[in-house]
Amino acid sequence: MRTQISIWTLIVAVAFIGVNTADAQWFAGRNAALGYGMGLAYGGYGGGFSAQTPMSANAIGMSALVQSQGQYNLQTAQAATYWQQARSQYIDNQQKAYAVRQSTLRAGTARVAEETATAHASLARANEFLATHQPLPLPHAQLNPSTGQIIWPVALTGPDFDDSRKSLEGMFESRMKSGATSNLVSQIEKKVAEMKDLLRDNIMKIPLGDYSEARRFLDSMLSSARSA
Repeated sequence: MRTQISIWTLIVAVAFIGVNTADAQWFAGRNAALGYGMGLAYGGYGGGFSAQTPMSANAIGMSALVQSQGQYNLQTAQAATYWQQARSQYIDNQQKAYAVRQSTLRAGTARVAEETATAHASLARANEFLATHQPLPLPHAQLNPSTGQIIWPVALTGPDFDDSRKSLEGMFESRMKSGATSNLVSQIEKKVAEMKDLLRDNIMKIPLGDYSEARRFLDSMLSSARSA
């Protein structure tokens, strides 16, 4: 009788262990299919089995989701930082390039202004010198005393002076033929003054040496017109 009871007890125990093992294996596979984790784990304390519960598997899944979201937020923040740095660098480069262009422009403007001021100062000194020194009449090589023919300096041979040259040539031819009348001298003085103004208007187009030569020539022309 005792032997039969022991056998039945052993059969029930084995069946119970088999059912529990099967359930644990099914649950482990179920968890693996749903992405919750391994289900059964080896290597626990004492080297035995351990199975995840639905709650623990869900917690692991939520933890992974939160970790992924945090990683995404971190990478997004880093990308925004890099973009802002690149934008700031671009703006800084543009500002530096603009500053260089402005500096170059100012330097060029200052150089032109300096050269212009130098030219005007030289002209002022030349005019001052001519005003304080009585010019001599034109030499015969520039004004023929017999015909009144005039040999003009280079600065006065341009097309801007064509009309003035023709007028003065005609006046000096008349002077050589009929003499230096007060009316004719007055006309020559007026036309020479107009030619001086035209020469001054073209000062930036004419080399300083040629300008000075032309100015002296006109002053000597007035002296020739006034001389007997």
